[in-house]
Amino acid sequence: PYHTQEWYENEAKNYDKLAMFTRYPKTEQEALTSAKDLCRFDVASLQELINDAKTWQPLEVRQNGIIKIYKRPVAGRRYYFTIDSSEGSGDPAVGVVFEDAGQTVEEVAEFCGKIGVDEQARIAWDLYREYNEAYCAPERNNDGRRLVEKLQGFGVKNFYYDHKDIKREKPGWWTTAPNRGFMLGELADSISRKDIRLHNPAALEQFFYFVRTDRKPEGEATKGSNDDYVMATAMALQIRKSMPSGEGVTVYHGQYRG
Repeated sequence: PYHTQEWYENEAKNYDKLAMFTRYPKTEQEALTSAKDLCRFDVASLQELINDAKTWQPLEVRQNGIIKIYKRPVAGRRYYFTIDSSEGSGDPAVGVVFEDAGQTVEEVAEFCGKIGVDEQARIAWDLYREYNEAYCAPERNNDGRRLVEKLQGFGVKNFYYDHKDIKREKPGWWTTAPNRGFMLGELADSISRKDIRLHNPAALEQFFYFVRTDRKPEGEATKGSNDDYVMATAMALQIRKSMPSGEGVTVYHGQYRG
């Protein structure tokens, strides 16, 4: 009975996410399953990625911590930008700018906060321009469509389009049941190889609370947790396949199209 939310949050200060799963399960499923079995991603690899992230500090923090800059933009370098939008009153909106660095998916900047779509659009517009008009993919689901429209109004042109959208009428990433499982599977593989680098330890901790369930065997956030960074990173792995080369050729899912 004394295991209140306040008690739980106080205990969480003394243990990492995995230990909390094991020591103080919140559900029957958690009690009957080990932390390693619960987590959708390889926990040992995640811990290594978190340890690496703890060695980084933002070069600059803006707007009371909403925006964090980890690496400055470099002229001529290509960046891609994924955004998991929200209405701003419930889940936070998250946008992450990644650097095109060979096989490694590396974060260079981010924004995160319970902010409205208008403010999300202004922040995203500034980061888009700052990082060489980064290849931009807001998730179109739900509030994302409003964000896309506002970014179009600002003047964003370097959007991701699905290769089936020949007329380029629907900019942004659309998450569906089939592609969700595929993108999370590729994200799990990438984490196991440790070829992603997020520099915010709190962002990586979300991955520990992303678990397989009967309802969603491909994984979902546990109750009370968020999956914004998880989905933003999963989208990044997908859209980087179609980044414009700068030479008039675009790569779509491993195939070249003019």
